[in-house]
Amino acid sequence: MNARHLGEAGLVVLDIGAADERPAITLMGALQQLRATFGITPVRRGPDQSGVRA
Repeated sequence: MNARHLGEAGLVVLDIGAADERPAITLMGALQQLRATFGITPVRRGPDQSGVRA
């Protein structure tokens, strides 16, 4: 992963889609280790959707 720095402060929202909970939680954990997030959010599974969202 390449380090990148923003020229100014701002908010970025990521919508993570994954086949199941494990890869979504792994990705959020990696972002948290980089201090690029405020924490791990709940993983949601929609009633008519395959996979999960976070």
